[in-house]
Amino acid sequence: MSAMTNGFETTILNTFRGTAATAPQNVYLALFLSSPTESGTAGMEVNYSGYVRQKITFSAPAASGTDVSIQNNALITFPTPPGASGTATYGAIMDDISGGDVLVYCQLNSPIALTSEVSPRLDEGDVKLVISAGNFTANFKNKILNYLRGTNIAGFEPHLALYDGSPEEGGAELSGSGYARLPLIFGAPSEQVSGQMEIRNTNAAQSNAAIAWGTWAYGAVMDAETSGNCVAYKANAGQYVMDSGAKAYIDANSISMAVN
Repeated sequence: MSAMTNGFETTILNTFRGTAATAPQNVYLALFLSSPTESGTAGMEVNYSGYVRQKITFSAPAASGTDVSIQNNALITFPTPPGASGTATYGAIMDDISGGDVLVYCQLNSPIALTSEVSPRLDEGDVKLVISAGNFTANFKNKILNYLRGTNIAGFEPHLALYDGSPEEGGAELSGSGYARLPLIFGAPSEQVSGQMEIRNTNAAQSNAAIAWGTWAYGAVMDAETSGNCVAYKANAGQYVMDSGAKAYIDANSISMAVN
């Protein structure tokens, strides 16, 4: 299973705070003798004479259920070691051919013994990165993975929309006299006990008094005050009929975002 570093997670989450994520022009596969960490440090990268990170390109994101994934679309071959140079046990996606930062890392399914007998290689499809089920929409999962394919992610001003069902399963946004999305302000990403980076809304908000808006069953984070795209959603603990002056209330710190 692959893991995003804190730095990469922070880059993604900061788009909810209006900061664009500028994608590297190319990304590179590095081999490691020991595991990198969430902080993007530690781990010992392979360093035999002649070793160099290899450029990696990915296929377009593909969905399977609620998972969205990309995989390398070409054979990757590293220079042959001059002699016994340890065993590569981890791979990492880097944002530069030397130096730079770890974006994603993963334990290899099959460790690679580094000897003078063969060039380390990974076949097409051997490197697969998956964003699993979670609260992000397929559209936003695609954006995260396409970042590794050189596509920037625009920063945006998030707003909470009220939906009568799942936005990805035919749910519709409520509407009616006085209805408007609620602005959200997220604080800086912080690391959780799980190791994930998380953001939470720092502001409380309340809607206008409803007049026959419908039933509020899902909250959806949108990337614009009107129109735009849904980037994340979650079912409410209950369903609330929004009429006869009812109001939607959002407490500070009640909405959290984390990248899986």
